Amino acid sequence: MSGRPEEGIYGNLESQSSNVSQGGWRRARSQFESETDYSSVSRRRLEGMHRPQWTMSSSVEDILLEGSTLRNNMKLNEFLRSNFGEEWVVERNGNVTMEAFVQEPDAYVQDQQFLRRIVNLTAYQALGAIYKLHHEGVYSLRQWRGFKSKNTVTPLAKGKLNAVLTQVQIEEKREAEEKRKAEEKRKAEEKREAEERLRREEDERQRRAQEMKFTISTTIEEVLFKGGVRVKEKKLNDFSYDGIGRQGRCGHQSGGFAEGVFQGPREVYPR
Repeated sequence: MSGRPEEGIYGNLESQSSNVSQGGWRRARSQFESETDYSSVSRRRLEGMHRPQWTMSSSVEDILLEGSTLRNNMKLNEFLRSNFGEEWVVERNGNVTMEAFVQEPDAYVQDQQFLRRIVNLTAYQALGAIYKLHHEGVYSLRQWRGFKSKNTVTPLAKGKLNAVLTQVQIEEKREAEEKRKAEEKRKAEEKREAEERLRREEDERQRRAQEMKFTISTTIEEVLFKGGVRVKEKKLNDFSYDGIGRQGRCGHQSGGFAEGVFQGPREVYPR
């Protein structure tokens, strides 16, 4: 397309007489507003049920066009039909892209009253903000966070992007706090398990030491007596008879065990 775009014609009629085009515009607009009001209520309910999980990698386009059927590559007439109804189109230059339209809107629509209605649409401002941000190299929420010229974006788009940014930052802090607590819990559990393991190892060491002590004591007796009856379990007279003959038998202490000789021999054999 060469030269300045020709003036568009709105509606189905070739003429723009006020008694026809203005009335048709009002009817289409009134019907659209009632549908939009109903759709807005339904959309808010659905958004509450299925709110997207935004991240720093989310695109500014997805955020600004959330819940909308708009596309950033749509044509001017598609945009007008979606917002004003089927009756309102630009018959000349209607296939121009919205990206080109937002850069020079009065080049395609000369009716200033109608143009003001277009540029005041939330959808138009969202698309305009998307194109501007893309031109500035801002495609994601992370890039928006570091964007220094936020005030050059329309207040509506700026407010929505900042709200989502705050939401994501809060969520990131919450996740970081949860990870920190989980890490502390993991370390505490590991410490508890290590202490429990050391306690079990110490108990096992003491048990083995006790077994070893008992084994050594038993082995000494077995070595000394070579499998015979243990001295401490013999009666004193039996022990005396075995060792020194019948003359060594005792009298009143004869019923005691030989173990007593080693503990108190003078009581058994008084001088």
